[in-house]
Amino acid sequence: MAETADEKLAKVTPPDGMYAAKVDSAGRIKLPVEYQRYLAKLHDPEMFATSTEDTMAKIYINGSWSQTKEKLFAATDQQELTMAYFRVAAKFGGNVELDSNGRVTLPQELRRKMSWQDSPVQLLIFKDLIQIYPAEGMATQVTLDMALLKDNKRSLGALGVL
Repeated sequence: MAETADEKLAKVTPPDGMYAAKVDSAGRIKLPVEYQRYLAKLHDPEMFATSTEDTMAKIYINGSWSQTKEKLFAATDQQELTMAYFRVAAKFGGNVELDSNGRVTLPQELRRKMSWQDSPVQLLIFKDLIQIYPAEGMATQVTLDMALLKDNKRSLGALGVL
């Protein structure tokens, strides 16, 4: 029996691992080939780049920004918080696309906020987000993460990941 389109999409998995990249002087990130291949397989080409914090930026992929907006607008009991999130994301964000050379140009306000120009960054796909970390910030984060893992071996063992 032939696979349906939905079954084929269900098998699309993001690349594992963290990848080094650079934000060039024009604010573009050349995505690793593995990321480009993955993005080409997704059913929704929509991408939105922004940051709502100081430690990283995000590129929402595969329609996840639309899903995030739906969740924000549905949370009527927390309207002040959800509108704050939406305004900050809009201030520093914008729709982006992959150019023919595999690059994404980040919104100018986002680059200013993160002080990214000719800067090394680290990329990690988690769920439907490409997370972008400053290279130095990621080194610090991994050190903190390793300490957290060391202190929580029992919990990790209970999850079955050790």
